[in-house]
Amino acid sequence: MSTITLPKDLEELVAAEVAEGFAPDAQSVIDAALRNYLHKLADLRRSVAEAKADFEENGGVSLSDLRAEFEGRWKRNAG
Repeated sequence: MSTITLPKDLEELVAAEVAEGFAPDAQSVIDAALRNYLHKLADLRRSVAEAKADFEENGGVSLSDLRAEFEGRWKRNAG
């Protein structure tokens, strides 16, 4: 793979992780960060797909109905 250049703020964060002993080298920091990002992105995409499938199967609630429900709950709890 080719060499990449990080913005200065990210370079500093990577260097700090290594300097503080949280990682043996910059490559390890980048590897862990990218794997974590990709894992979270996959989870998010899976969650969106599940929500979309649920919506298509069961429908949804309008924003005005949801707002009215929460306002009603708030008023009941406030009184």
